[in-house]
Amino acid sequence: MGILSASGNRNRNIVLAVYLLISVIILLFSILFLIQAIQAYSFYQYERGFSLLLTGVVGLALSLYMLSVYMKRPGLIRRRELRKMVTVVECISCDYRNKREYSYGDYVLKEHGECPVCGKKVVVTEIYPEVVGKK
Repeated sequence: MGILSASGNRNRNIVLAVYLLISVIILLFSILFLIQAIQAYSFYQYERGFSLLLTGVVGLALSLYMLSVYMKRPGLIRRRELRKMVTVVECISCDYRNKREYSYGDYVLKEHGECPVCGKKVVVTEIYPEVVGKK
């Protein structure tokens, strides 16, 4: 399974790189068309200028849309947060509170033994993911 998932991930990265490359090329051509439209208007070539302007604006809008879709995809540019599950246990009578790594079978209000401070029951009060770092 590891080989298949690594191969699939590599293919996905290639497709995304091609997608990004195409959108950047469209952006560059759009800018070129807009510059040529300005030059055509300066030489009083209104029909040519209008068609270049229209092509440049449509290409610019398309490339900016493609780049915004690319940037919104999770994990492409932004790094993913690594998380680990944390369990908080608290004593029902004193202020003892301990945060530990989640273990299979933990659930809220589960009795977890005795309090090291007062000897009463310790209960799981919270289970949540905690950000460890970035990947």
